[in-house]
Amino acid sequence: MVLGALAVLIVLGCGMIAGCGPGVPGAPVPSAGHGSASHGGTCSGSARLAAGVSVAAWRLGAIRFVSPRYGVALTAPDIPCLRSLGNMGTEVSPVAQPVRLAVTDDGGRHWVTRGSVLPITAGQAAGEQVAAVLGPDTWVVSGAAGELLATRDYGAIWAVQPLAAPVVAAASAGGWLWALSCPPASPTRCRPVVERMRLPDGTWVRTRLTAAPAAQDPWLAVLSGGAAAVGIATPHPALASTTDGGALWAVRPAPAGPGHMCGQDSPGSFTAAGLDDWWLLCTGGAAAGSSTKALMRSVDAGRTWTVAAAITSLAVPPRAGSLPYQDGAVIAAGTPRRLWIATPNTLSLSTDGGTRWTRAGSNPGGYFGQFDVLSGTVAWMLAPGAGLWQTTDGISWHVIGGK
Repeated sequence: MVLGALAVLIVLGCGMIAGCGPGVPGAPVPSAGHGSASHGGTCSGSARLAAGVSVAAWRLGAIRFVSPRYGVALTAPDIPCLRSLGNMGTEVSPVAQPVRLAVTDDGGRHWVTRGSVLPITAGQAAGEQVAAVLGPDTWVVSGAAGELLATRDYGAIWAVQPLAAPVVAAASAGGWLWALSCPPASPTRCRPVVERMRLPDGTWVRTRLTAAPAAQDPWLAVLSGGAAAVGIATPHPALASTTDGGALWAVRPAPAGPGHMCGQDSPGSFTAAGLDDWWLLCTGGAAAGSSTKALMRSVDAGRTWTVAAAITSLAVPPRAGSLPYQDGAVIAAGTPRRLWIATPNTLSLSTDGGTRWTRAGSNPGGYFGQFDVLSGTVAWMLAPGAGLWQTTDGISWHVIGGK
C-alpha cells in the first residue's frame, strides 16, 4: 500500500533512516528493558548470521510488509553490542553483521534469513531500505553504497539496477517503483534525479525533474503509481511533486511555519494519507533532548498549508495534548485523521488530524525508528537495535519479534 512505502522512507532523526543508535559509539547509556537495546550482542568480532536461521527483530535494519502477516526485511549492517559498566549503566558500541533478506509469515513475530549476503558494509545503515516486494522479487537500497539492488529469487542472486548514482531512496506503489538519485553538483550539494519503472520487468525511465535546485539530503515519498513528492533541503527548502508519472513537476517553497522553523535547513519529516492530505513535521531549536516543532498540514497537495500543532518555546511546560517534546521525531499517517509520531523514546497518537496528541507506547532503548504503514489500523515501527512494535487497531502499540 502507498502509506507503507511512504512511511518506511520518512523515518527518524539521524540522516535518512535506519540503523541509528542512541548516541556516539562507546558512550554509556542507561540499561534498558524488554524490547530495547538490552538485546544487544557481544562485543567481539562480527556477528554471525547464516541463511535459513531465525533472527531477532532488533537485528533488522529495514522492513516492508505486503500483508498483515507477510513481510520482508534487511538485517542491519551494524548492531549494538553491550558491555556492563556496573552502576554506570551499559556501554554501547557497534558490531558488524552480514546483511541478508529476512522474511516473516506471522506479522513480524518471527523472522528467518534467506539468500546470499548483500554487498553492504558496516556503517552503511543510514539509507538501507526495502523498496518493493513482488513474490520472489525484491528491490532494496543498499545504504551508503548508493545502489539499488534487485533479486528475482528471494535473495540468492543480486543485481545492481542501471540508475544514476548514488541512489539515496526508493519506494513503490500502484505497480511502479520509483528511485531518487543525487549525483554531485558541488562539493556540498547534489542534483536530484527521479527515475521510475513498471514492476516487475519494466524499463527505467528518467522523469523531468529539471526545475529542482541543488540539494542536501533529499527524500522521496511515493504517493501512488503516478504521484510522488521530493523534499529538497537548500538555503530555501522546497517540495517538488508530480501527479502524472514525472512528466511535469511543481516545485514550491516549503511552508515557513511558526518562527520560520520549516524554512531553515531541511523541509522536515513528511507523510501523507493520500494524494492531497499531506503533513510536514518541522523542527526548530533543540535543548536538553527536546525541540521546538511545527506540524503543518495541507489538504491540497502542498499548494497551501496551515499549522495543525506547534511547540514554539521550550521554556513553557508541555500542555496536555501537545506534540511530543523530545528531539528526533518522525511522523506517519494511517488515515486523514489518524497519525503517529515516534521519537527515540515514545510513540504518540493523534485521532483528529494532528491537533491533539496522546502517548500510545514507548521505546525504552532510546533508538530511532521507522514506520511501515499497511492500513489505517495495521502498522509497524522498527527501531534497529531495539525491537519491533505493532498496532492492529491503530490505537495501541505492543512490542513483538523478541528473541
